[in-house]
Amino acid sequence: MTAARLAAVAFALAGCTTTDVVAVKLGLADAAIADAALADAPVADARVAVGGTPLVCICQDATSMTQLSAVGDVGVNGTLGASSASVSVSGRLVVAGLAGGHAAAVNAGALEVGGPLVVTGRLDVIGAAAVAGDVQAGSITAASFTVPAGATVTPPPPGLVRAPVSVALPCGCPVDVTPAVAAARAKNDDAAIGLHPADLDGPTRDTALTLHGGRYFVERIAIEGDLTLTVDGAATLVVAGDISTHSLTVNASPGSSVALTVGGSRIAASGPLSLVGPLLAPGADLFISASGAIRGTVFIRSLAASDDFQVTP
Repeated sequence: MTAARLAAVAFALAGCTTTDVVAVKLGLADAAIADAALADAPVADARVAVGGTPLVCICQDATSMTQLSAVGDVGVNGTLGASSASVSVSGRLVVAGLAGGHAAAVNAGALEVGGPLVVTGRLDVIGAAAVAGDVQAGSITAASFTVPAGATVTPPPPGLVRAPVSVALPCGCPVDVTPAVAAARAKNDDAAIGLHPADLDGPTRDTALTLHGGRYFVERIAIEGDLTLTVDGAATLVVAGDISTHSLTVNASPGSSVALTVGGSRIAASGPLSLVGPLLAPGADLFISASGAIRGTVFIRSLAASDDFQVTP
């Protein structure tokens, strides 16, 4: 795919302009994943399209968690409802929902919130912060802090500015992965590894699968035990429906990854989740009952995690 086509698809997916850096980065990554599912060969790693920086986009709400950390930008179109969570984002944290956010502590490179914000502990922003409502925190530091006229800020930080605050949706939702699912169902490399599209639907025991460079397809994943994917090369795994396992672990050799595209509405792991490669599941709610760790871009409908959730390059 040419750079011009990649950019055009990116803008179409994200529904944004060149001034919206978060959406542009996300769109580039998603275009790479989508093209990988539609093309004969997978993209080596969608993280390349975002300059090695993972980007988390959540179309609705992010809740629960004890810790949310990301090396890069995080966009939440809905509410951040993680009153007991410590949120650490090296880049820009954007929470666009009118209900705002609630967290135990926040540390971000830059911050935008579309409604009131409550942080029971420290609120530390390296750059500029803008909140479209009242703010209450244990302590506040920021290069600048903007709230609308009439909003209360406790405690008032140095550099407080009164001005209108409007927060645009950071994620271009929804994104339709139906064409990618249909293409992978029609043409894939399942036969090369002896995989049938129904093989991961119903096992009652721990299951292991080795993926080489290529594109693979399954109808859904429903496993009572653990699922371990060993990846050697640049692979794409397209799941037409939901994912339900105890744990889901990707073991990748150096330079290898698996781009996971999910067409269903639910991804649930009652144990840990550990992925190496991007996760494109814009119509799926992600439920994790233990810790979650993803190395690559994340695009999901909503997030509910009972433990730490980390996204790293």
